[in-house]
Amino acid sequence: MTDGSSRFTSDRRARGAASWSDGSDWAAGTAENVEVTAGGLVGRPPVQNGGVSEFVRNHRVIGGRSGLYAVSATDGGEMWTYSVGNDEFTSPAVVNETVFVGRQDGNLYAIDALEGTRKWLYSAGGSIQSSPAVVGGTVYVGSNDGKLHAVSAADGSVLWTYSTGNIVKSSPAVVDGVVYIGDHGGEIHAIHADDGTGKWTHTIGGSIYSLPAVVDGMVYVGTYNGTLGAIRVADGVEEWTYGTGGGIFSSVAVADGSVYVGSMDDRLHAVDASDGSREWAFSTGGVVYSSPAVVNGTVFVGSNDGNLYAVDSVTGSEQWRYATEDPVKSSPAVVDGTVYIGGFDQNLHAVNAVDGSAVWASRVGSGISYSSTIGGADGWCFTNRPGVIGNTEPLAPF
Repeated sequence: MTDGSSRFTSDRRARGAASWSDGSDWAAGTAENVEVTAGGLVGRPPVQNGGVSEFVRNHRVIGGRSGLYAVSATDGGEMWTYSVGNDEFTSPAVVNETVFVGRQDGNLYAIDALEGTRKWLYSAGGSIQSSPAVVGGTVYVGSNDGKLHAVSAADGSVLWTYSTGNIVKSSPAVVDGVVYIGDHGGEIHAIHADDGTGKWTHTIGGSIYSLPAVVDGMVYVGTYNGTLGAIRVADGVEEWTYGTGGGIFSSVAVADGSVYVGSMDDRLHAVDASDGSREWAFSTGGVVYSSPAVVNGTVFVGSNDGNLYAVDSVTGSEQWRYATEDPVKSSPAVVDGTVYIGGFDQNLHAVNAVDGSAVWASRVGSGISYSSTIGGADGWCFTNRPGVIGNTEPLAPF
């Protein structure tokens, strides 16, 4: 291995949890055709349209300060690691056997998913805490230089940049040729994906750290001032807002006419997608930075109280909880009846989605904050350590 990479031998399997309209590519944070169904773009790892490729179904990737890691989804065995410096990686996206991941050193990396070696590197003008989306051969990622960058997935060359005027820690959602992304000034931007020209900008107020969800002609996004907003895709006009009792770092999930989001008020909220009225609020014992995943009538979410929760999507009642030893800031990914989530107890956990029993736990040597991504032949999970957080999640104020 080169570029600080090393190779490990292990069994492999894994997951997928989102689909994209382009059958040949993947977008970070989409969900339609596979087991994790959120009705639109959410904070979830990518899955190819029409099903999950062998590569993606069998691996998981996590990133952190000390490196990017590929582990087996079957038993958590480490496949390879890519290490460079001490700056933290964001949540990765996996497309055509390439891992795309940002890093706080201001670089966007393309890593060979099979070997763990670097293909190319793109330098933005500021730290990258945004997780990339990959659509139609283009990688979209935000940066603290205040810009959204569009980069060729093939060679890392810049295609265009769009200036928001504020730091960008939010991750992009790409739907029907438009990129949606929030900024630190509380604005949500709609940008034409082909040339980087603006379509509209809406000020919702409060810094935006999370990934917008784009479903049925609406953009749903949470802000640091505790507001969940619904904005029309067509013209950027606000339809409704809903106030939680704390800041929102969690990305939104949308399923069956309901919007689900975690909050710093220690609760998971369910809101009617049509009018923003509360359906229920489930109380945990700690701040909810984790982004929910909705699968088969169950909402899975982590909490700073150290638990992974399974909650009934209709009633808000608890189905089970899985205890770790430390806060769970990362976001769950659900594939083939297994929930994968990282914890600050330095473990990547695989949990039975039906009853919450442990399948395996893989120790990565430091707390996990950014979510892992499933992808790769024979079942790998790609993850970072130390300090790994969930896909498309921002860096929460620990």
